[in-house]
Amino acid sequence: MTRSERGLVHISNEDLRLLMETGYLYFHMNRLDEAREVFEGLVPLAPNSDAPHVALALLHYGQSRHEQAEQAFRAGLEINPKSAFALANFGDFLFFHGRNAEAMDALNRAIDIDPNGPDGKLAQSLLDAYSDRI
Repeated sequence: MTRSERGLVHISNEDLRLLMETGYLYFHMNRLDEAREVFEGLVPLAPNSDAPHVALALLHYGQSRHEQAEQAFRAGLEINPKSAFALANFGDFLFFHGRNAEAMDALNRAIDIDPNGPDGKLAQSLLDAYSDRI
């Protein structure tokens, strides 16, 4: 494994999970600058994880920075094209922007990947909620 595959510093899955939780705590406390710093800091530390990118995408989306949100979603999906979590949330983003065909594709892929799990259920609920737009 090369240095770029591992990231600059080795970070365990447990450490990544704890740091992601810290970022989400900041996010839910409306301390958005701190949340962004945590998520941005995790990108080089966990180069093979889509999670920091998706978290950044959700943060940008919530702040109406839609171009940055889409870039972050796409970066996460480039790392893990089978991330049901990323696909479900990206589908919501796409529906919000009236890109219904793309949204349906992302949500259906999330459902195929995680049919009985929380991300697949989120995707199905989003499809149901947006059914009047389809």
